[in-house]
Amino acid sequence: MRSQDINKSRLSAPSSISHQLVFAAFALPSGALSASFPWETTGIFIAPLQPLAPPLYFTAALCLGLHHERSTKASEAAIILLGLSATWIIAYHAAYFCHLFLVTPNDWIPSQLRPQADFVKAYYLVIIGIIAGAIGSLGTSATIASIRPETRNTNFFARTTVIGSVAGSLLAIPDHHLFVAHLALYLVWQPAVSWSIAKELTERPRSIE
Repeated sequence: MRSQDINKSRLSAPSSISHQLVFAAFALPSGALSASFPWETTGIFIAPLQPLAPPLYFTAALCLGLHHERSTKASEAAIILLGLSATWIIAYHAAYFCHLFLVTPNDWIPSQLRPQADFVKAYYLVIIGIIAGAIGSLGTSATIASIRPETRNTNFFARTTVIGSVAGSLLAIPDHHLFVAHLALYLVWQPAVSWSIAKELTERPRSIE
């Protein structure tokens, strides 16, 4: 890279960071709404009481962030909505069936592996959150990559999936009378994944000579 390009990158770094933070900030109201007004429903999906609203809120947050980065078409917004809705359904059902499987480890883990069974029993919510978080972030990455060619690389998928998996572990935070269930999960997972998307969109072009 030429010295002029290096200097230009250094000058644009603060604006890139602020752009990433703004992009992530759009997901904070989305996370709060996802926990407070999830619009739970029954009788439509296999898993009971599946919330329908979180993918709608997160779609709006990502569309605002992407539009802040550059103009977003209505067709792109529709793709994001469809992609996130499908991802949410898959991740939620994965969490549901993992819960059924992991909540009673003594039923399928041999008795001679008692320490492993005790570990699963104690941390099954963390395990479920990591699995669902990974599925959700991977699906979100694929959705964004379908409309933003600059995100179609291994680093983006790997970073976003790792971030989503770690944030997903917050599913284990117990309910509390001072805040709604899963508020911490949504307030961390959605902005963290949004930040990873913004990081790729703002920094990837500067790495190309």
